[in-house]
Amino acid sequence: MMWRSKLLLTLIIYFAGFATAVYYLAPADARTNADGIKAGGFGFGGAESVSESKSGEFGKIAGASMRKFVTFA
Repeated sequence: MMWRSKLLLTLIIYFAGFATAVYYLAPADARTNADGIKAGGFGFGGAESVSESKSGEFGKIAGASMRKFVTFA
């Protein structure tokens, strides 16, 4: 039984690292230059509200997926 829990933990850590790498290497917004400044100005404008809403949705989906995974495991 011990080897199964070690394998499960190893797979979780591996896939968490893989997801982090994909997130880190994902292409940036096309309207943002290399310095992180939008092409149209010097501020972020309304970007905070957009990113917060997307991260909220992602959090809900990820939470539900993790619950399914833990239940299955």
